[in-house]
Amino acid sequence: MANLSKLQSDALNHAAKYLVNAPVFTGDPGVSSAVPNAYGTAFGYQSGSVGSPLGVLNTIQKYTFPADNNSTDVADLLAAGYGQAGSNSSTHGYAAGGRTPSYSNVIQKFPFSVEDNATDVGDLNANRAYAAGISSPDHGYAAGGLQPPYTSTNYKYAFASDGNSTSVGPIGTNRAFPVGNCTDTTGYILGGRSPSYLSSTIKFPFASDTPYSPSGTLIIGTGYVSDHGQNSATDSYLSGGRSPSYFRNIQKMPFASEGSYSTVGNLLAALAFQNGNSSDANGYINAGNASGPSAPLVGGAGYKDIIQKFPFASDGDASDVGDLLNVSGYMSGNDT
Repeated sequence: MANLSKLQSDALNHAAKYLVNAPVFTGDPGVSSAVPNAYGTAFGYQSGSVGSPLGVLNTIQKYTFPADNNSTDVADLLAAGYGQAGSNSSTHGYAAGGRTPSYSNVIQKFPFSVEDNATDVGDLNANRAYAAGISSPDHGYAAGGLQPPYTSTNYKYAFASDGNSTSVGPIGTNRAFPVGNCTDTTGYILGGRSPSYLSSTIKFPFASDTPYSPSGTLIIGTGYVSDHGQNSATDSYLSGGRSPSYFRNIQKMPFASEGSYSTVGNLLAALAFQNGNSSDANGYINAGNASGPSAPLVGGAGYKDIIQKFPFASDGDASDVGDLLNVSGYMSGNDT
């Protein structure tokens, strides 16, 4: 491998990047790095949902990151459900807890390599819905949520072997409907409801799971963004939400400075109950419920099926790039 020409090496790197599902490949098959847990390069997944008129669904759907298009139905959860906490290893997507509409503690996983249904691989310590889903390189987390009532617990489960979760300490304030973001080393929990709407955000290190510490302040107390916000390699984002009015703001905070969030763009309409995905280049906002004066921009008020995206490289508004299978909300998300 060391004697490859630069042209051969570049071609190999480009192809192998997707074969090994990695953003960087060295040209040596024995030395590769996994996709960062913070974002994907190939597909965004959405699992489960609730909406009108179809009600609660068990669909697992995906859409491609490299090209804008509609999602496709690829598999099913164990049962119709919504409000799960999503996480992802390099090979599988996870959906933990949620409602069916009864509160559940089941941890489900499904493979990225083939289109196959989810399986039961363990349990959370307690029934849980509307938690923040976070992924480290080795574990999935379900932070906060309703058990009910509002809770401050953070549960984690291992990717390497199927099994039940463990508690890794309280996250401070009881909060449901928060947003989960991450880097490769740190988990972030944004906003939520307690029952007041929270503008505080906190972080914790994956290496030790504690201590929890303040991270930054949202521009307004925000909840009802399902499961995930968006994160690039350098910045944390939260898009839309409820405060209690629905709003359109795309908020951003650099991980390096961890100060106040600032508005850097707008969604097509004020949305709540939507979910986020992240590629290496763009943030995605999936479906949700539209309200307020901007709702006519997406066909009026109510649940939507729109996939929106905005570029990480430059601040700006989101655009319509495709449709999910159904008008819906309260989905869990995965990136690969």
